[in-house]
Amino acid sequence: MKQLAKKDYMHRDKIGFLPIKHMIEFDGGAFIPLPKFDEAERIIDNCKNRDGFIYPPTIVMKQGFSPPGEQKEIEWKDIPNTERPALLHKLPASHELSIVNYPIDDDFRKNDGAFLMYLASYLFGVRLQFQNCWFDGRVPIKRIHNISIDQQTASNFFSHSYCTWRKWPKDLRIRFTNILYVNSKAPSYEWDWERFFINYMVFDGLYKFAENNFDDKKTGHRKRLYKMCKHFGLACEKENLNKIWELRNNLFHECFWIDNKYGESEIQSDKNDIRPGRVFDVGFFQSQNLWRLNQRLIPAILGYDTKYISTTWSCMGSFKF
Repeated sequence: MKQLAKKDYMHRDKIGFLPIKHMIEFDGGAFIPLPKFDEAERIIDNCKNRDGFIYPPTIVMKQGFSPPGEQKEIEWKDIPNTERPALLHKLPASHELSIVNYPIDDDFRKNDGAFLMYLASYLFGVRLQFQNCWFDGRVPIKRIHNISIDQQTASNFFSHSYCTWRKWPKDLRIRFTNILYVNSKAPSYEWDWERFFINYMVFDGLYKFAENNFDDKKTGHRKRLYKMCKHFGLACEKENLNKIWELRNNLFHECFWIDNKYGESEIQSDKNDIRPGRVFDVGFFQSQNLWRLNQRLIPAILGYDTKYISTTWSCMGSFKF
């Protein structure tokens, strides 16, 4: 790959926060750490919770007071009982995202920039936004998936995916970018049923995107799970696929979640494990299983050749991409 000088990039914008200190160059563009990356990283480290997320700061309403008839600076005082987590918050930028060609429709943030930024969110297991744009809810800073990837493979993946995306018609480009955005938000939800709901939205979006590959497009959701796994070379884990389908039906059609307990996690014994005291959280693990299944469908639909796609998606261990 030809090394490009900064002046060779036609369009650039700042994004964050991506915890990668090296430059990732690919055919058509690059992710370049900003000169103040270390400073931004220190800010992130000071704000980051031990669980790897940054949470919205606490805010409080204030009321201004100014003595009548006097030219004095307004005094601001906290209003009692108004303290709450902020709805929106910002993070410092860490990288410059640059491309060689003009962005599609001359709108970088809506097209090329959005796709590449949310693709990086997927690959590195974080959540990203353009500089001065807002985040809602908690934001994962450390990797929240089980992908292990080296610099060259990351470069190859971005090169292949960007080229593929640019060739798609407009409706498919928009659809896939939206899927990547929603996928990046899934870990920000804290209840397992919320994460499951969002992860199934992503799966359904991926199925809609890929349905032209199937002769029988109008099919039930159980068959959709199996068809996607078989067509794209994912492991067909029958027991987990059936459980995901069951949870999906109960949640979407009847507002049921694990014995209708939304406010708590249901712990059930694992009948296949005879060791005493071995239990598993059905809702938590199946929402994570669905997340990991989607993680393998994304590169498969992009047509990227990696053995990661066929690895066991119910395993919590790390896999090389």
